[in-house]
Amino acid sequence: MLQGLGFCVWLTVRKSHPWWFASKTLCDETESDFCRPHVRLLQRASNPREAAITTPLTTGIFRVSKWTTPRAEILHAEGWPPLHRIVFDGQLGKNHMELEVARRFNTPFQMEDLNAAIDIFQTHPLSMTDAMRLIIRAEVPSVRRWKDISP
Repeated sequence: MLQGLGFCVWLTVRKSHPWWFASKTLCDETESDFCRPHVRLLQRASNPREAAITTPLTTGIFRVSKWTTPRAEILHAEGWPPLHRIVFDGQLGKNHMELEVARRFNTPFQMEDLNAAIDIFQTHPLSMTDAMRLIIRAEVPSVRRWKDISP
């Protein structure tokens, strides 16, 4: 039975990309669980195979629209507390997508958290270079227990 977010497919950066450190800094400042900066290509697949075959191989480069307009969003999954996220809008090819840079359960992000995101990210490049495609098992409401199960 599918639980939580099930199996997700993310497009993310390597540890050497500036967004990695920026996201780590933001999560520390906002008292959030570390959030690997990522674009969610798919969520709630019921198994890794479904996640792998239903997500097309990504072509193009994800690009953030601008660092001055982060948003606080809430993601709901049955049986979970609300998952609050900080995201920036962007484009992958012709598709509108979001870059998630911080998340935490139960506690909404406030305006000072969004301002911190602007301050931390504003000098960083707008493009996700050298991206990786990951399959993440996200079946429990504990970010620390989500696992990269990519082949």
